[in-house]
Amino acid sequence: MNNTNGQKSFGFSFKPPRQELSKFSGRHIDWPEWWQIYNATVHEAEGNDEVKHAVLKQCVIGEAKQLIAGLKLTDYDIAIELLKQKYGNEEDYTRNLHSQLENLAVCQNFQDCRKFAIELERICRLLENNDQNINGQGVWMSLEKKLTIPILREMQTKKALAKTMNINWNTEAFRKALREVIEKEEIVLSIHGKIPEKSGNRSEPKNLNKNKEKELNRTLANVEVKNKKEKHKNKIEGGRRSPIYPCIFCGKKNHWGDECRKINSAKDRRKKLIELKRCLFCIKPEHEGNCKKPIKCFHCREKHNTALCEETYKNKENNIKIEGEVLQNSAILRKPRQKRILLCREAVLFNPSNPDKNFKGIVFIDCGSQKSYIRKGIAQKLGLQTSQKEVQRIQPFPANRSPVIEFNAEIFRLGIEKHSKGQMIVEVGQLDNLNSLISQMPAVLTPEDENDIDLKSNKIPHSLVEPDVLLGVEYFFDLNLVRKKKLNCGLWLADSAIGPIIGGKGQISNNKNFPSIDRSNVVITEEDEFWQ
Repeated sequence: MNNTNGQKSFGFSFKPPRQELSKFSGRHIDWPEWWQIYNATVHEAEGNDEVKHAVLKQCVIGEAKQLIAGLKLTDYDIAIELLKQKYGNEEDYTRNLHSQLENLAVCQNFQDCRKFAIELERICRLLENNDQNINGQGVWMSLEKKLTIPILREMQTKKALAKTMNINWNTEAFRKALREVIEKEEIVLSIHGKIPEKSGNRSEPKNLNKNKEKELNRTLANVEVKNKKEKHKNKIEGGRRSPIYPCIFCGKKNHWGDECRKINSAKDRRKKLIELKRCLFCIKPEHEGNCKKPIKCFHCREKHNTALCEETYKNKENNIKIEGEVLQNSAILRKPRQKRILLCREAVLFNPSNPDKNFKGIVFIDCGSQKSYIRKGIAQKLGLQTSQKEVQRIQPFPANRSPVIEFNAEIFRLGIEKHSKGQMIVEVGQLDNLNSLISQMPAVLTPEDENDIDLKSNKIPHSLVEPDVLLGVEYFFDLNLVRKKKLNCGLWLADSAIGPIIGGKGQISNNKNFPSIDRSNVVITEEDEFWQ
């Protein structure tokens, strides 16, 4: 049978649209727009319902496709009704939009403000299309708080001008003013060759002379663009930016002045500053005394540059003296020191959907982290399925020296066997590189039986481990950590849901390299929904 006869036998007069229809994945927020297009091009068109059902099956994916799976082609009306019942609830749709409006991210720089304005317009248009009143004072006042100070300052000028002209200031006026401010700043940046790119790599700014730089300092977005440039330009090592300029003391790059090993004592560093005719407090040029700059040492909090701290760098002064004195000083510096041991414990990790897939991994308990994470590759090893995806923004301590790291996190449900009986199910995010938060760390891996622990030993062996899972504060109290007894070495033994665990400050016995950098916890600054 040829196509013509086939069409006549079915009474077929419907022609599927030539343009490719977008696919609906089951996101409630996408339903109205998708349904309008599908309804106009397929559903309301004349034609056979079986053919329409075939087209419908090609236009849905994911959850929506599963919803109508198994229906016959003759059940087209049933398929449409199922989709409408599941996704056509206007109340859920508008609630989702209001939630998106409320959860718009706080802007950190001008580029964020540009994205904020675009997203705000999209949400407001959708709400207006559903007859939602968003012009109330509470709406635009909550939006004001999310803008950067320079942009907000311009917005306040716009609002004051509107009042003098007896123009009602509402959300619509707020949106219009924000568009004008953003456009104005883009023009200013364009004049100075600093237009932020919408996609792709950021272009290098043109070289400007000092007079132009001073003039540029008066623009609203300059501070934000400069901060963002510095934040992404410099590599991050140990949570601290790489220096832009050479060391003030030795002239070499790739280290800060307080990390200089060639001139490593506070006394020698002061001599070097005198030679360079620099200030002995802030180490800046152009003045040598009467320094008025408010500066504090990172270590002792006194009023001097960190590199000149006598308390921190005083022991390094005598290392260049005769051999006998060096040996004596080395003996003093190498006296037994107490080390800080983090809370790590071996536990059986498993797939909640398939408990047979399991292995023994290392769990790091970090009450300073607001979220929990799993090392890349572990989820694949256990066959875990992604439950959702998020864009997360994290910031290691110290916040004033560490940038905000933004990444796409896959969220998994992971099972952990308890020590005695039972299980705990946790949600963990997979990072592309967990080393951005934690790497090798000192830990005492406690044996399963508490009786195997030498409680009377003055020193206890430790290991350098790389955790497979980081459990944050959200599960800290579920672990039922209870301090039990203090060991002779100074460390503490505690009970937990996943077994006995040792941590705290005490003496260790083996000679494995101990990390010289203290580990700190993590601050989750912000998280947004991430959609494919």
